[in-house]
Amino acid sequence: MANRLGYRGVNLQQQVAKAGRDLPRALRRDAAFFVQAEAVAYHPRLNQLVDRSKANVSYGMLMKYLQGTPRRSRFKQDIMRALGSVSLAMIVVFVVVIWSMVDRGIL
Repeated sequence: MANRLGYRGVNLQQQVAKAGRDLPRALRRDAAFFVQAEAVAYHPRLNQLVDRSKANVSYGMLMKYLQGTPRRSRFKQDIMRALGSVSLAMIVVFVVVIWSMVDRGIL
């Protein structure tokens, strides 16, 4: 996750927490399951309770998603979101200015 999405952390749990909503909902569930499985992996008794097939599937889904999203496209998405929010703010300000001018009788 650090290489593909740019979220750095000491362990996978911190990286998944930082990724938050940048991951699709199904992958967030898979990542949460994988983090939980990683947390109990070193405990001898709790390790037996982990569903290995589900852990393998969730790992495979995460790796497939991470290999399919280059960092550059994520950067472009962030730029487009920022430009969209700035343009929306400018439109709102323009409408408020025009409305106030009409209300005062200037236009």
